[in-house]
Amino acid sequence: MAETIGEFFDRVTAGADTQPVLEPSYNPHGDCIHYHWRTDEFFADRIDDKLTVYRSNSSGEAVGCQIKGISALLKKLGDFGISLNEQDGTPLAIFIFASQVAAESTENQAADREKMYKYVLEQVGKAKVELEQVA
Repeated sequence: MAETIGEFFDRVTAGADTQPVLEPSYNPHGDCIHYHWRTDEFFADRIDDKLTVYRSNSSGEAVGCQIKGISALLKKLGDFGISLNEQDGTPLAIFIFASQVAAESTENQAADREKMYKYVLEQVGKAKVELEQVA
């Protein structure tokens, strides 16, 4: 009897940890940073072209985020003379701030967008991310 798609995925992902890691991580293939501050099951809510917030399936509260276009943000920061060569990791808050400035948005969403960026900044706190693989 042929294996179903569900059986295939169960077999392939057996033993895999599906819980998000509660520390920022850089994904070089997607050129993005992921950060979860809670391990709730979540869905993605795209705020703008740079920030996606992960929201709890049960409460709708923000439980994590994704920041896109890290290489471009680093270049933009470098153009302003900001160096991020820290041995113990780069403060994630810098990327939240830079992505808010660089993101494209419309006036209709400006107030909600600003509130979400402020909330994410509060959640990120002093978290740092390793960026050794950024091109």
